Amino acid sequence: MRSIIDELKRGRIPSFIKTAAHEEGVHLNYLIKNIVRGRIVILRNNVRQVSRVCCIGKGLTPKINVNIGTSTDERDLKDELVKLKTALKYGADTVMDLSVGGDLRFVREKILQKCPVPLGTVPLYEFTSNKKFCELCLISSVIKTSRP
Repeated sequence: MRSIIDELKRGRIPSFIKTAAHEEGVHLNYLIKNIVRGRIVILRNNVRQVSRVCCIGKGLTPKINVNIGTSTDERDLKDELVKLKTALKYGADTVMDLSVGGDLRFVREKILQKCPVPLGTVPLYEFTSNKKFCELCLISSVIKTSRP
């Protein structure tokens, strides 16, 4: 599978690029040139469709990113889904799930099911919430401090 940049360099312009230029109010060539140069990114996932194309970068409209997520103290998924719904109502372009509490895979799945815009996560949070990882960090810390 070729990347978007590879396609653009070959002169093949996917329809979503044309849509993005129109929605951003910029000339198609401007958008293409800056994507190829790395000054504009299109948030896209071949596995998951989003409600609208989202481009971030030079000369484009500012975007609204909203951070949501459970914590070790507040693990109620319903609260996070209400936050998501509110964020979308008020025009969020992207959402970050920064959950660190509860069943992180389940939380992420449910948020993903309800999120029609690009969604980012921090997989490292899930890894570091693992009890064995925390025990390894503690053991490593003890070993380092006990050396002469």
